[in-house]
Amino acid sequence: MSFTASLSEIVQKNENGLLGTHLSWCRVRLGDVVSILNGFPFPSSQFKKGVGTRLLRIRDLLGSETDACYEGDYDPTYLVQPGELVVGMDGDFNSALWAGRVALLNQRVCKLTPHDRFYDRRFLAYVLPGYLNAINAETSSITVKHLSSRTVEDIPLPLPPLKEQTRIVEEVDRQLTRLSTAVTAFKRIQANLKRYRASVLKAACEGRLVPTEAELARAEGRDYEPADRLIAGILKERRAKWEANQLTKMQAAGKPPKDNKWKVNYPEPVAPDTSTLPELPEGWVSATLEQLSEKVTKDVTQNNLNKLSFSSIVAGWTRQKEFEIGCWR
Repeated sequence: MSFTASLSEIVQKNENGLLGTHLSWCRVRLGDVVSILNGFPFPSSQFKKGVGTRLLRIRDLLGSETDACYEGDYDPTYLVQPGELVVGMDGDFNSALWAGRVALLNQRVCKLTPHDRFYDRRFLAYVLPGYLNAINAETSSITVKHLSSRTVEDIPLPLPPLKEQTRIVEEVDRQLTRLSTAVTAFKRIQANLKRYRASVLKAACEGRLVPTEAELARAEGRDYEPADRLIAGILKERRAKWEANQLTKMQAAGKPPKDNKWKVNYPEPVAPDTSTLPELPEGWVSATLEQLSEKVTKDVTQNNLNKLSFSSIVAGWTRQKEFEIGCWR
């Protein structure tokens, strides 16, 4: 579909603030200060890949390269030089200063060449997208959107003095450079934060982040409860609880046990294989999830979880009897 709304009404709405103008500036019709060249319908039968003259299509407009070439005669008028302003006439109505090599202007792409005494090309490149986006928003999207050269010609551009345009462009370039530098620095900081976080967690899991309970106890001349003793006590309490529950169930069913053979049915948590694990700090011990939790939710990976070993169980619960997966000393 084509644009049918009123450009003056769109400018009056100025919903995103990009269509405004300074009180000291006037407006001018784009077609009065810019020459528009529509692309040529080069026959697709002569399109080749890597053979001939490069062809600038809508899909290539925002990039810096095109893999399509045209093998045939052409009018040099349709050559687009690097840095020239081009506009896509279908789809999203994008515009850009062409960043690729010399290429032929294909159909549905137009080239805008400002008259030097009225308009700075770089200023136009900054101003134009706001108007094209507003036109795009007012164009029906039932089918592919189409932009006509007449609509582009009628865009009411702001017209600052030429020297002022140059100063504005230089300041915009300066600010965008600062922004780009800040974004790069931010991304570098993000990457460093990830590495720092991993380093902190590694130090914590290796007992190097803070003094261990064993070191503190030694410095303070006191005793402490190492993790192996803590786990042994918890597992003992867990087994006693299981036996009490089982005994209650058997008695309630009228089948009291005659001996202790039923106790062999207790599901003893699987201990980890520490043969390939690194040496732990004094007072630490490795444990499996099955040892740390009374219940592991059933899943396809339950067996693997039960066998998973953790090297971050610390003897820090001298007075704490509830076993939590915090593992801080």
